[in-house]
Amino acid sequence: MTTLCWAACKALLEKQPDSQRNELLIFLPPSQQEEIKKAPTHINFFSSLSPEILDFIHPSWLVQSLQRHTENENERSFFLAALQPVLGKEIKKQLAITRSLPSLTPFGKNYLRREWLGQIKKERGEAFPQNALSESAFNILLELDARQLSLLSFRLGLYDLAEELRYVIDKQTLQFIEETLTPFEWQMLKNFQTKKERLTFGRMPLKKVMNEPLKLRLAIEQYGMNRLGKALYGEDSSLLWHLLLRMDQKRANFLSTLCTPPAKPELNETIKHQVLALVPQILERPKKEE
Repeated sequence: MTTLCWAACKALLEKQPDSQRNELLIFLPPSQQEEIKKAPTHINFFSSLSPEILDFIHPSWLVQSLQRHTENENERSFFLAALQPVLGKEIKKQLAITRSLPSLTPFGKNYLRREWLGQIKKERGEAFPQNALSESAFNILLELDARQLSLLSFRLGLYDLAEELRYVIDKQTLQFIEETLTPFEWQMLKNFQTKKERLTFGRMPLKKVMNEPLKLRLAIEQYGMNRLGKALYGEDSSLLWHLLLRMDQKRANFLSTLCTPPAKPELNETIKHQVLALVPQILERPKKEE
């Protein structure tokens, strides 16, 4: 069954007295009892995903979905005309469509948006709309766009780099790292080194990225995505649905494989705290951090 079905079962059970609720749960196998326990609560069953969600989905997902839906350039141009102009032109360029996008009526745009959203739900599964998500501190992540989520992962990865620097004594390596980071990032790294909550996910392969700044930054971001994935483990599947579609496909697929429990469960709260502490900084990010 879908998450929506389990949530409906949970809502019905919660209306029963405790004794009767337990008697009803006994008839279900343990796996289904667990599904009901994990299902979101306090949701609006009468709300559904709005076609406006397309404006928040990363272009890479929309390109893939449209390519699977139709190979006809004329049909593709009609779907692109239903998007916000800037987004439509961006995807038009990626698909190398030469014809001008047609002008659509509001009714036509809404119809095509609903068709497109239906195609995405077939590919990615159903999800609750944002206003129906179960309460979670991590819902704030949906205020971030793809670039900000990438920045969040990078800054989380600075925790791993801070741990790695405890083993670095070579001045050339330290100089390379400092030159690769911005002054703000370097200062953040130094601050992380003073933190008491030490937490590492294995050594960072600095030798493999020496003198290649882009590879070092990518490695830092990947380590940070591991922390983000561990923090998101056990969160509502609908939250993950929205979050992953905000990211480019490559990063989203990588993050989805990392949503596993940390080896030491007692570290769970530390990782979550690290993530949530960085989000407000990114939302209020001043120009001096560039």
